[in-house]
Parts: sequence; structure tokens; C-alpha cells
Amino acid sequence: MEKYSAIMEMYYGKRGDGQNIKPSEEYHERMEECSKIEEKLKARLKNDKEGLKLLDDLSWGYAGVEAAAVENHYREGFAFGLLIGTEAAGTR
Repeated sequence: MEKYSAIMEMYYGKRGDGQNIKPSEEYHERMEECSKIEEKLKARLKNDKEGLKLLDDLSWGYAGVEAAAVENHYREGFAFGLLIGTEAAGTR
């Protein structure tokens, strides 16, 4: 029987890869709500090119903020997990 290895799961891309982390149902629901609001705003601003551009810039800005937050949380979770593992290994 083969010993479980989280390191090898990461190596083979089974875990620990951001692309393998599926968004929750709540994430999808909130994204749908945001999309509906964005579409309503675009409809109201259809004759306002500057307003549409600002809305588009805002949407891309928020996407960048979310991406940065996700990366920061991933790094912190990974680093803290290593610290816990190091501490646990030293107590055996």
C-alpha cells in the first residue's frame, strides 16, 4: 500500500492548484447577482459612453482586487500550513 503524500498530490496537480479549487454555490449566486446589476447599469448608461467606460473600468478593477485577495489568502494559508506542519513534526 502506497503512503499518502500531499506533496505528490500537489506535484501531479491534484490539489493545491488554484485552478482545481472550484467556486462554491454561494460564489456563483453572488456573481449572478452582480452580473444582473451590471447589466441594469449598462442599460441605463447605454447613451453615456464615458459612464459605460467608468463602469467597465470599475468592474475590471474589482476583478483585480479579488484576484489579489485570493492570491494573498492562498499564500498565507500555504505558509501557515507549513508552520503548523513544522511545529507538529517537531513534537513527535
